[in-house]
Amino acid sequence: MNLFQKLKQLKNTKFKFFLPKKNRIVFYDCFIFGDHSKKFLNPYFKLDDISDLDLRFKEINLLVLIKVILKKGFKKDILFNYTLEFIRYVKPKLVLSFTDSDLKFYELKNFFPEIKFICIQIGYRSINNPDLFSKLISQKNENLKSDFILCYGKGVAKEYEKYIKCKAIPIGSFKNNCFSSKRKSKDFRDIKNIFFISQYRSYKTMYRSDLNIEGIPREIFYKPESLLLPKLQNKCYEKGYTLNILGCSTDVKGEYDFFKKILKNDKFKHLKLTDSATDKELDNLNSGKSNKIDLLRSLKDGGIGSYIRLNDADIIFFIDSTLGYEALSLGHRCASFHSREATFKNSDILGQAGFGWPSIKKNETGKFWTNLLDEREADRIINYILNVNEEDWANDLNSISDVMTYDDGNSFFVKMLNNLK
Repeated sequence: MNLFQKLKQLKNTKFKFFLPKKNRIVFYDCFIFGDHSKKFLNPYFKLDDISDLDLRFKEINLLVLIKVILKKGFKKDILFNYTLEFIRYVKPKLVLSFTDSDLKFYELKNFFPEIKFICIQIGYRSINNPDLFSKLISQKNENLKSDFILCYGKGVAKEYEKYIKCKAIPIGSFKNNCFSSKRKSKDFRDIKNIFFISQYRSYKTMYRSDLNIEGIPREIFYKPESLLLPKLQNKCYEKGYTLNILGCSTDVKGEYDFFKKILKNDKFKHLKLTDSATDKELDNLNSGKSNKIDLLRSLKDGGIGSYIRLNDADIIFFIDSTLGYEALSLGHRCASFHSREATFKNSDILGQAGFGWPSIKKNETGKFWTNLLDEREADRIINYILNVNEEDWANDLNSISDVMTYDDGNSFFVKMLNNLK
């Protein structure tokens, strides 16, 4: 984000004119889930015990900022200095973060060795540039630390411990553990609703240009969808199933048109992300009090609508969405056409990690997933997931148990907090 974009953000910033109170906990990057962030902490903490550290320019403590400027001036790392000053003033016992891809968080322990730092993995990670582990590998910073990192599975726990001085503990997805429960037994022969998890990205957001996603032309990036979805829709026609596109964008029309163009028809059900928005959130968007990125963060990252809707799915297809892995950890019958990386096998931008990285090796192919952008592979996983029986599916899930676990109600996190008191 350049200086102009940062200044533009400041026009909607709320300035606080009182110093933060001394408190037990600092919530680092407190708007990571938009305006819904606190609901993730409410079951585990008294909210009065938490001081919010905002890094997204929604709220700025003016007195802390002035103190930083007087001490350090307008240095390039003013946001990091602001973070340090904020923590010094609050004097917490614990700093908690869900922003596991922010390397700056892992530098804080060096300044506050007496404070406990806990980071919780919030998205599926890989070594594909520009994801977290590509940064860790390229930067080779030996001073990154956290007391604990609560992560998705055993495989990725080992990766965190390679590059960050920490104890990495697999708990699964914190959000998934909060709001979802293991799939109830269903008749595998009674199939009605096929879900596909959208990864549509709007043409115009703060982080990408009109034509590219992560530096890759859109038509190349979305080749897996273009190959898989027509085949999946034909199978739905043949069997009498309903194809549901589970939306992920506040650009509802753009997302609908995107899938309509791929399928060359409108014979699908579009489950819009904004269906779970409150009237107030939609009013704030329409009046300009919030923007699409704020609403997206609240609904997609902080929302529970998609988790609830997955309960209506009989079979779920996805490319490489975190929500797809979360569904697998709950026992949902899923298939992954994880072939985006195959498109970039000769690229420095993407192309290092396949399905289930790092627990599953790149060159492997599974019964219900593939890393190959190949029509026969698409047909194979579609046919397999439609016909697998309950016993075989239980064995399939067991074979990927190291990829993402599940901890109902985040019981391990609760136990950890009790031990820290």
